Amino acid sequence: MCKRSGKFSTYLVSFIVLAVLCATGYLVCETMKNRYLSQGDSLLRSHDYSAAYEAYGKANKLSIRPRADILRGLAESAIGMGDEDAASGYYEKLLKLEPGNAKDRYTLGRLCIKTKDYKTAEKQIRALRDINTPESIEYADKLTGDMQVGAVKGFIKDLFRKMIPGFDDLGKALPGLGGSDDTSKDTGVD
Repeated sequence: MCKRSGKFSTYLVSFIVLAVLCATGYLVCETMKNRYLSQGDSLLRSHDYSAAYEAYGKANKLSIRPRADILRGLAESAIGMGDEDAASGYYEKLLKLEPGNAKDRYTLGRLCIKTKDYKTAEKQIRALRDINTPESIEYADKLTGDMQVGAVKGFIKDLFRKMIPGFDDLGKALPGLGGSDDTSKDTGVD
């Protein structure tokens, strides 16, 4: 007769314990991620952009896959902090998840105009026209107008900077002359 040593039941119990530990770890991570996400949302609503950016960053680290709500929070927080390059990167990642989102494409286009990346802004205009909804066509038309205005303003500012050596200092002393690069009023990106 074959003697049973109980190895099978030991392996089965070990496997069950391991599965329960993994599931518990996953649930803890999801709970923490949701907590950081809600914390980031409330901080973003209260305009505490750096703390919101930090909370969304922690939630993003706990995500197994990229999530649109976390990336959107990171992008909006980066805009609030004035980091347009980081915001553009997050919006590009966001558009890989949701390529048909016209509002995010529009915001990315506005950021590109603000940072004078007109090629990427033109790509967003084409993508908005390809979506072919009334909202996306309206956004594409707005971006086209904003890009033209931004290009002309940029050209004039560069021309004045070359002609008048202290133009940047003059613009800081008299807001609206163009010495500062605050074009949030022009592009609509807050």
